[in-house]
Amino acid sequence: MADKKLPSELQSGAVWDKALERFAINTGAGIVGGLIASVVVARAPGFRKMVIGFGTGCGVGAAWVKASQDFEKIDDPRPLQFCPLSARGPRLGLLGLGLNL
Repeated sequence: MADKKLPSELQSGAVWDKALERFAINTGAGIVGGLIASVVVARAPGFRKMVIGFGTGCGVGAAWVKASQDFEKIDDPRPLQFCPLSARGPRLGLLGLGLNL
């Protein structure tokens, strides 16, 4: 069954399922990471809440980006082309990260 491609009307449902699953996992991981970091780094209760909120936001943001990429794959059925930086040489771009925006 993994070899078969889903019909187009079921692809968006599968992506939504994966996005919600990823959202729950990444949010939970962000909360746990924020809790651990707040216990280690912060002393004041307000600062601890801020560290936990930052960790949660990182988890939600990571899930959002991956879900956005998954939905873009549905809209554009062409396969993504990946070319490592070492094969083409160094690229300059946004902050020197090789992102040409």
